[in-house]
Amino acid sequence: MGGELDPEKSGSLDVKFEDAAGYRVGVGFHIAMLSLSLEYQQLEYGSVELESIGPFSSGTSFDDVNLENRSWILSASFPIAL
Repeated sequence: MGGELDPEKSGSLDVKFEDAAGYRVGVGFHIAMLSLSLEYQQLEYGSVELESIGPFSSGTSFDDVNLENRSWILSASFPIAL
């Protein structure tokens, strides 16, 4: 799996993590009209783009980044007819 993480700006620093690699596994249950899912993901991001720092735009990328993200995701869904 691949992807990117673009968190909200923190103070004067705005960064975007890219080049994600890792996996996601999960299980789901269907109960009547409701679907419940539980997933676990473990991702490592290999580069970061410095989008802005203070009032200055940068666009500079760094490839020697090692950010690890482990998370659980619980979701519920149901159909809506429009």
